[in-house]
Amino acid sequence: MAIIRFKNGALGNILVTNSVNPALYGKVHVFGDNGAGIGVQTDGGAMFIAGVSSVAEPPVNDLWTIPGEEPLLNIWKKEDEEFFASVDYTRYYHKLQIEDFLRALNENRDPLVDGRTGRRTVELFTAIYRSQRDGKPVKFPLEPESDSGYDGRLTPCILR
Repeated sequence: MAIIRFKNGALGNILVTNSVNPALYGKVHVFGDNGAGIGVQTDGGAMFIAGVSSVAEPPVNDLWTIPGEEPLLNIWKKEDEEFFASVDYTRYYHKLQIEDFLRALNENRDPLVDGRTGRRTVELFTAIYRSQRDGKPVKFPLEPESDSGYDGRLTPCILR
């Protein structure tokens, strides 16, 4: 479990575990300062491992409390389920990412998701591990812990 304070003062909470009943659902929820919340159930009923397992249930919007829009949740959930049933979910999202990468090359632009985007996640979890190990908060950007340049930080020597 980690609590993250963003530059603007907002708080984030990350809770991740593989030691509970695997039929529990992965979820991402965001709550605003007005009490409204939105969320998605990212995986339903089983852990998905590409090439090994299948997805038990599609990812769906599972929380939407934006004032005046609450009734839309059931509509979106139905649309999510119908769309997911219409694609090969084991390839669809990877295909979109590859297509964007190829378009980025043709258009001489950065892809929508690049290596730095993935490195941000690595740096965040490196900070969480360091904080747990050292028993104190960690600030960004992370300081190096070795001369290798590859210690979980966003800007190791290979990305400079």
